[in-house]
Amino acid sequence: MPPPHRAALLLATAVACAGCQLLWPLDDYSGGGSAGGYVDAGSAGAGGGSAGAAGDGGIGAASGNGGASGGGGASGSAGTGSGCGATGNSGGIAGASCAIPITALRDPKHPAHPAEGSQVKVAGLYVTALRSSPETAQGFYAQDKTVGPFTGIFVFMGPTAPNVAVGNEVALAATYSEYNGLSSLVDAVVTVTNAGTTLPFGPIAIKDPNTVATNGAQAEGYESMLLSIISVEVTVMNPDAPQDHDEFVVSGGLRIDDELSPTLDNTYAVGKKFSKITGILSYNYDNTKLLPRDVSELME
Repeated sequence: MPPPHRAALLLATAVACAGCQLLWPLDDYSGGGSAGGYVDAGSAGAGGGSAGAAGDGGIGAASGNGGASGGGGASGSAGTGSGCGATGNSGGIAGASCAIPITALRDPKHPAHPAEGSQVKVAGLYVTALRSSPETAQGFYAQDKTVGPFTGIFVFMGPTAPNVAVGNEVALAATYSEYNGLSSLVDAVVTVTNAGTTLPFGPIAIKDPNTVATNGAQAEGYESMLLSIISVEVTVMNPDAPQDHDEFVVSGGLRIDDELSPTLDNTYAVGKKFSKITGILSYNYDNTKLLPRDVSELME
């Protein structure tokens, strides 16, 4: 509980960036304005701190509205963008009223990386692959068009088939989760903002598959992103023997899995060469794996 003389004050911080913004009850790490009190969205707001004015995007403190919901919303402009106004919900918790950058969501070292279980919004992502087999938990993969590291995510839909198509641009309101080591969005509300079906980017070319294999230097950054590996050959037909999960291993120790393409099988002999394999880089059962979306993405 805040001290009695500050119980009516609200704090709504806004981290802004060019084209994408984040609203979180965070401390002002960018040198912006002074704090306007405690986050207590269930109280009547009476005043706030000064608008943030330093740093890239800055943090602006919000003044309360005096309403039962404790809404506030004054944004502080700073750096390259202006902050987002926030409204606290009736439960007294400031909600995520602005989109968080996908890099902040995915990169655990990002200063605005949310805690697991946080409610988040992300926008400007393009659907790259569907996981729509009723035999598995369903969902889809999406990433933004910058194709930089930490810009892909898996959206978990449970038993519900994803109502999107590859190439769709989407905005998502969901809960951030790390499920078995895979960064995911769950309980997602999906809005298609552009119904196009052509991706505005191609797969990222990976020269050394070892860098994206299990524990590879780039495996975490390129998780849930569309990649291609070139000039590889099969090194292990069935890495899970005596069990068989239709996976095989290629040069560099990278597993190839049939998660997105059920007709893919691990019948390729050791030494079988591929000029290129394209797919989504994912993670499950303690291993990073490349998931071709169709058998045609294994090119001889």
